Amino acid sequence: MIRFSWRDFMDAHAIPYIEDGSHTTKGWINTHCIWCGDSDRSEHLGLCLDVDKPGYSCWRNANHRGINPFPLIQAFLKCDNATAAKELVKYGERRPAYVAPKLTVASAPALVIPNYFLPLTSQHFGGMFWQYLERRNFPTGHIADLAAYYKLRYCTIGEWGMRLIIPIYFQGQPMSWTGRTILKEEVCSLRYKTLSHEEGSRPRAVYNIKSMLLDYDQLAMNEGRALIICEGPLDAMKINYYGRNLKIRATCLFGNSMSTLQATLLARLVSKYPMFIVLLDADAKAQAMQVAGEIAAFHPRVAQVDMNGPVKDPGDLDMAGVIKFLGEIMKMLVTPQPEVTAS
Repeated sequence: MIRFSWRDFMDAHAIPYIEDGSHTTKGWINTHCIWCGDSDRSEHLGLCLDVDKPGYSCWRNANHRGINPFPLIQAFLKCDNATAAKELVKYGERRPAYVAPKLTVASAPALVIPNYFLPLTSQHFGGMFWQYLERRNFPTGHIADLAAYYKLRYCTIGEWGMRLIIPIYFQGQPMSWTGRTILKEEVCSLRYKTLSHEEGSRPRAVYNIKSMLLDYDQLAMNEGRALIICEGPLDAMKINYYGRNLKIRATCLFGNSMSTLQATLLARLVSKYPMFIVLLDADAKAQAMQVAGEIAAFHPRVAQVDMNGPVKDPGDLDMAGVIKFLGEIMKMLVTPQPEVTAS
């Protein structure tokens, strides 16, 4: 997605490196690993000189390896996201904005929501799924509106049994769905089950869910102060539902990485949301940095915020936590800060 010259960057910032030696690979330069610190002062961090593949690799620690320069730039310069994004552009060049297959529904086979996926209500079997959302700290009085906004359904039979069904729409048509189990982990370890896009699947998703963004149609129709990019659908639903009146919207990547098609859709929203904020789960900080770095290629203002409080999943925030988090985001929009804590 980004071309970047490690040699130009290192020279500009007078960061020492070596070009030859017993452990130096052709096409790479080596420097001291900033993350290993004083535990090993040797030049054991390799930087690839191929500007189209600006990866890095530490010999001592596999966690200190990657293909996106963004987090390493931050480590070298001890800088915030905005400064690192400028460095990415300064010592590389932006490629044309994510050339990817155009997403249209005109030629795609229609996806029909099964009739045994019932609209979510608090009545009859729906009550179990309603209670699940209550356990996830969605206030009882708000669930009906939430269910209507996201067209939530539930299923009690077959392969989708005991799952809250979250349909994914594009241009007003269902493209796929994902189902969140309401059972405890010891009963069902697969939290999310997603409709397959593989040939021969019946039914078959129109598009792979990693090509989609939750609530994209509404995001494209509206404008806001910021767009928060979450990991899972319940995370995004929690933030979006309570943030939309503040013009803070949210979507999700259905995982902790961003596909090219998801980047394409996000790039279409740059003019509508002057700031993108990456908020992944607490155990995905490295992935959040990666996503923020990729977004910096097409959005001039991107931030990464962390879940550092007792709550590790944005979808589990209670009302007090959501209000506090949104308040911090509002402050951040007025006076940008490198990090916000959600608790």
